[in-house]
Amino acid sequence: MQGILTVTLVRATALGGWTGEPDPYVELTLYGAGGDASAGQPGARNAKGGFAAAQHRQASREARPLCTADASLMLADSVSNTIWNEANPRFNEKFDFAMIPAGAVLLATVKDRTSTFEKIASLKITDRFKSVTLGRVKVPLMEVAAAGRLRGSWPLQGALEGQLEMVLEWIDAGEADLTQD
Repeated sequence: MQGILTVTLVRATALGGWTGEPDPYVELTLYGAGGDASAGQPGARNAKGGFAAAQHRQASREARPLCTADASLMLADSVSNTIWNEANPRFNEKFDFAMIPAGAVLLATVKDRTSTFEKIASLKITDRFKSVTLGRVKVPLMEVAAAGRLRGSWPLQGALEGQLEMVLEWIDAGEADLTQD
């Protein structure tokens, strides 16, 4: 079963950065449970009509850790806007992913973007120029496909504290075709 997944990033709470207030953004990545990675789309179109993931990859060529998932199983990804100097950011951004298998997993990684000032102020030329992962959330899409709509606040894994609030909506691909007639 495939469908259309809409992810609405509502907000994050109690985020901590390395240097005072974090500059958070969220990377959304969908991983399949196996099969051909080309079955998904190369990137998601955000609500403003742009391909945020492609723009982010052009601007930042850093390697992203894939956790335990294999890169060949990545179906789609997208990136939110950065909210500067905010430990409790309100994103209010919506992302649509088409033709995603219900067996896929959503990985939402909250990161702290390194600002130009922080790069200049850093005396070390090391990994400090890269964004720092504040935490991540994994959501199996089977739960979303079964419920149709899921709103929740998930604790960030790998963080001392912090939560990510999202609304996940699933439309079965068969139903989507019927509604367009």
